[in-house]
Amino acid sequence: MDKWCFLPVSFAFLLVSLAGLTSAQGQAQSLCQQAWLRSATACAQNASLNLNNLWYIASNGTEGSAPAEGASSFKARACVVRPQVDVCGQAITQSLYNSTRCITQVDRQTILSQSKALFGSFYNTCAQPCRYTLEKEIRQCYNYVNLSPTQLSDMALVRTAAIGENPDQIYQFCLNRDALAQCIRQKALACPDSARVLSELGIQLGAFERGAEVLCRNQGGKLLCEEVLCRNQGGKLLCVEVLCRNQGKWG
Repeated sequence: MDKWCFLPVSFAFLLVSLAGLTSAQGQAQSLCQQAWLRSATACAQNASLNLNNLWYIASNGTEGSAPAEGASSFKARACVVRPQVDVCGQAITQSLYNSTRCITQVDRQTILSQSKALFGSFYNTCAQPCRYTLEKEIRQCYNYVNLSPTQLSDMALVRTAAIGENPDQIYQFCLNRDALAQCIRQKALACPDSARVLSELGIQLGAFERGAEVLCRNQGGKLLCEEVLCRNQGGKLLCVEVLCRNQGKWG
């Protein structure tokens, strides 16, 4: 799940939240909202950024104020420190959400909305173009080694075992697993935003490779495990071997 996908929020509620926190003309802010605004300002300042300028580029110019240095220059500088700001934004929001200063549902919903509007949008503003093509390239890796790209979707959606749902699929996967992992790794290394894409696809490369190795142990060219149960939980591949005896069916 996207780390900035918080609780569902209506668009109207989001606009009210933005007005309440960013406009001096709005209603009085609660202690929770004031604390979030102070902390968000500190996140920006600690990265040598101005919060109002950050709002400007995160909202595509509809909020905050335009940077004196120009939007393009500010964006280039801000995106370099985005990971630092991103981590800080998550930390302050979660800390306040669980604090006694934010005990009402309105307060909690407001700071979650604000975090997504500011830090989540900032994340997207700095997105590398490859973020939007990497999934397609990973699916091409499956085609490249003669596997069906639907296995990727099925694995991510927990619809079937990660390496196949019948003996033929499992055999083909295990035969090509090294080439598949190498292809995915090469594509991921070439994209600075690969961590987010892989997370959305339910792939954790290290766990994926280790799980495949266990499930596809080969002895004399014959697959040891006819059936496996693999499920993705929290981005980690959890596998259990079943019926690990092959009578030469695929020999």
